[in-house]
Amino acid sequence: MKISNFSALYYNESAAQCPYQQSYYSHTHPAERSNSLRKLHRGHIQAVLFDCDGVVVDSESVHEHTLMVASERLGHQLIPAELRQLKGRTQQASAEALKALIPSATMDCKEIIEIRARAFDELFDQVRLVPGVLKFIHRLRSSGFSVALTTGSGGSGLASFFDRFSLSSLFDVVVSGDDVTHSKPHPEPYRLTAQRLGIDPMNCIAIEDSVNGIISANAAGCRSVGLTTSFPKQKLLDAGARFTIDTFAEIDQIMFSAPPIFSCCAMLADVSH
Repeated sequence: MKISNFSALYYNESAAQCPYQQSYYSHTHPAERSNSLRKLHRGHIQAVLFDCDGVVVDSESVHEHTLMVASERLGHQLIPAELRQLKGRTQQASAEALKALIPSATMDCKEIIEIRARAFDELFDQVRLVPGVLKFIHRLRSSGFSVALTTGSGGSGLASFFDRFSLSSLFDVVVSGDDVTHSKPHPEPYRLTAQRLGIDPMNCIAIEDSVNGIISANAAGCRSVGLTTSFPKQKLLDAGARFTIDTFAEIDQIMFSAPPIFSCCAMLADVSH
């Protein structure tokens, strides 16, 4: 299915509102998957791709705060449902969505982004690594897997994270929002990551915490796993995640345990039609 305009494919409560997501559903409905998934041998996976916010760094609560600050400056108090629809977007996309939500807003997107950046800097010391992520990444690298970061954050924002948490040596490839023309849920970020790694997307696991990220990874051909740090399990499954995890200890066990447990990775296998 060819989609000519991905700019409108941001998170919606219903999958039917997202043409690319709907197309993905038509091939991977959960009932169909349960009958057709084949057992996956660990050797089929060559790389694990990580989103940044909500997957590597626990920054979602700070990002939510910056959205609240920006909306208040625009004369609007965000309600929880509105806040959920703004999660998982790039800074530019969030600013555009805020302006659409608040027609009376006179600030341009650049000003909104600057307000959020200042608010983020004030709370930067509250950002932490997601528990277990470093141990999992080190285990992947020592086991011969390629490891990459695929994020909508800009290079300047990433530099702060990399400096604070000494992340530079952990990733073979980093694709940021500055590297792509189209942000998630467009497949370009994950396609570019796989291309730079020199690995077929089908041999890549993408770990994502957002609906847009899951859609992007699936559209690129990766096998997506949902981490429930930002969205509830069912939202990630509805978006197309092969399965979800609450902690990195869970996927560590799936990937590195003995065959009886590792058979859980059948949930990551290709769908046979």
